[in-house]
Amino acid sequence: MITPTFKNVLLPLISYPQPTLPVEIASAIDVAAAFKLRLVGLDVHIIPPVAAGFGGYAMPILYTTIDAEDAKTKANAEAIAQDFLTLSQHRGVAADLRRVTSEALDGPGLVAETARLFDLTILSLAPGSRAARELAETVVFGSGRPCLLLPQKWVATPALFDRPLVAWDASRAAARALADALPILQRAADVNLIIVAPEQSQAAHSAPDVERWLNDHGVRVTCTRTDGAGDAAKAIAEYALGIRANLLVMGAFGHSRLRDFILGGVTRSVLADPQLPILFSH
Repeated sequence: MITPTFKNVLLPLISYPQPTLPVEIASAIDVAAAFKLRLVGLDVHIIPPVAAGFGGYAMPILYTTIDAEDAKTKANAEAIAQDFLTLSQHRGVAADLRRVTSEALDGPGLVAETARLFDLTILSLAPGSRAARELAETVVFGSGRPCLLLPQKWVATPALFDRPLVAWDASRAAARALADALPILQRAADVNLIIVAPEQSQAAHSAPDVERWLNDHGVRVTCTRTDGAGDAAKAIAEYALGIRANLLVMGAFGHSRLRDFILGGVTRSVLADPQLPILFSH
């Protein structure tokens, strides 16, 4: 049996409008250290948008403001890059830095395109941050690769991801997430799977097959089903809290139209305020 693994992992380092924080970099490096990953920091220097004056032309005073804002984002980018390299070296993580420049509106798309050639992308998600959520949505739905979302204030523990919870609904996205998470599930001490669906649903009927597939890949799992009373996101969150899960694995639902994402209810709820790390696949 060929054991899947993560090797090359992407960490976007954003300078504007909300710079990546040192604690966010440290969390990603902790994950890389635990799984012995090669980490590539994508230093994205965002060019601040040009504000238009009368007749669509930028007034002279605006150029001064724009230059000052651009200088600030460059300084942010340099500081973030230095934090990344210093912390990686301190933790003994193999790390490289890649620098790119992008217009503000093109930044998330550029990150998603880059992520297509990495095994995993790690992102931090701050509650209420529109920019962070847009980046996460774009990478999850546009990269074709799994994405690990870490709550902004999350701190790694020695028992990293040893108690993952897999959300299963028999969909294509859920199957993709299950397969993508194998490198984590295979080293976990206690794997749980929750099915939020009626007893006669396809998801419930497929539970024995899911358990058999995981067993074939060296993963022992405990399966639980609940109807969820119509609120799958709440049922998953409560169950995760009850078993003290330290990772949620789930498929993401949504589609794009003119760069706006219309998300499935569970995906939207989880992205709004993540309570634990989430491995998303689409």
